[in-house]
Amino acid sequence: MPVPSYAWVYSDPFHFCYVAATTILSLLSNGLLLLILSSNASSTIGSYRYLLAVFAICDLITSAAHAILIPVSDEHVLTGHTVEIAHLTRGGVYFFSRHDPLIIAGRSYDNLCCLLFIAVFYQTFLILAYHYIYRLQTVAKSFGGSFTDNWSNLKWIISGIIVYIFYIGIVFGTCGFAFLPNNSTRQLAPREILELYNINLSDPRKGYAGIAMRRPNSRTGVMCLHAPSVIGVLIYVAMTFSTIGVIIYCILKISTLLRFDRSFNFQMHPKSRRLQKELFRALLVQSAVPVIFSYTPVAIILAVIGLTGVYLGAFGNVLFSITAVFPCTDALFIIFFIRPFREAVLRWFRHHVKKHNAVAATLEFTSQFPNSHSH
Repeated sequence: MPVPSYAWVYSDPFHFCYVAATTILSLLSNGLLLLILSSNASSTIGSYRYLLAVFAICDLITSAAHAILIPVSDEHVLTGHTVEIAHLTRGGVYFFSRHDPLIIAGRSYDNLCCLLFIAVFYQTFLILAYHYIYRLQTVAKSFGGSFTDNWSNLKWIISGIIVYIFYIGIVFGTCGFAFLPNNSTRQLAPREILELYNINLSDPRKGYAGIAMRRPNSRTGVMCLHAPSVIGVLIYVAMTFSTIGVIIYCILKISTLLRFDRSFNFQMHPKSRRLQKELFRALLVQSAVPVIFSYTPVAIILAVIGLTGVYLGAFGNVLFSITAVFPCTDALFIIFFIRPFREAVLRWFRHHVKKHNAVAATLEFTSQFPNSHSH
């Protein structure tokens, strides 16, 4: 099978440089955000800074997953074979790591790597839903009437952990039931993957996730619906839309309170109301980044395959490569749209520039008048 003309996008050296650049930018931007959150600049936003810190850490973990769980395989690069992470067939998408089978003490952990990456990728919307619930609770607290009005931070944390465990548990369970390979599904893996990438998915040591709603019948070879995959996709879609529903409800409610409810506006100090609007706008932008750079490419992949069955082959790698962008840019938008954070960065920058100029002026003076200190 011929290598596509766009293979350079997901092959080295471009792929290595791309992942390295996005990972480094993620470390710098999210590290800067965490530094701001640990300073006095975050005191004006209260406990919300802890949620922002969690989101920044999740972005760092996502970038690490792109860089570590999908490393470069020198063997494949040296022999001229291209390797990638998402191949689109007419039946579905086959996601597999870029490395050779991960064997520890004679046991393969490739499937675990796939599970971890999918869980890290899928948790973003859940964390965003936490943000919106917290923002709505903060804005609407003045009205009272909610059973959560008197909840302590500990209750919120425990509730969040319970929901997170339940949510990620469903992700793990569904993936294990519907998408991870077994002896029979391995034999149905597309042969084109072996031809194009020199990766043998029928090898029991090689882990992958096959989100393939159509698979060939083992006896006739005719493409037919694969019930476990269809059920798994429906579960994932339901989970996604449940979090989207929570987010949309919170957006509408917060917008109503901040824009149209005069009784609320008069109860809140103008400075506090302005801060709440800034935080809300920052949250909207913070949500748009993963939607554009992460969930839209994945939605295109699943929609094209699920609804049309059009063969895209290795082009899935181009779409999936876009998902590495959001964890390295998210923090930059947060810093820019929240005024205290933006002002803190400008203060630090001016301070270091002023300090650098003072040192440079001192060195220049001593070089011109080396003996001036003796007079």
